[in-house]
Amino acid sequence: MLIVIWITFIGLSYAARKGRHIRMAAIFDLSTSKIQKFMIYVISAISAIFMFYMTYLSYNYVYTTFRWQQMLPALGIPYWIGVFIVPLGFFLAGIHYVMTIVKNIRIKNEVWVSPEQKSEYE
Repeated sequence: MLIVIWITFIGLSYAARKGRHIRMAAIFDLSTSKIQKFMIYVISAISAIFMFYMTYLSYNYVYTTFRWQQMLPALGIPYWIGVFIVPLGFFLAGIHYVMTIVKNIRIKNEVWVSPEQKSEYE
């Protein structure tokens, strides 16, 4: 069960970094580059705010499990060790969205959907 949690939240950060997150590609790809740039700013800002809020909530959850000293019965380790990846994954995804905004501000004539992926219609 813990491996599913780890893969999910490591994958969340990875998808944000590589630009493989869910987005409205049909509307986005049909828009002009100026509108695409604006959409990337809005999408990335809202996503970053949401990720940082989820980081806060999940950190409180992990801290609560730490205080209650819950243990995983099968492994015999504290539960918080298994789920500390949740706030970390949210936080790293939020950082990647902020990096996307910064990349789009620095590079004026191209649209970047992530810090590593330029917007290219195939």
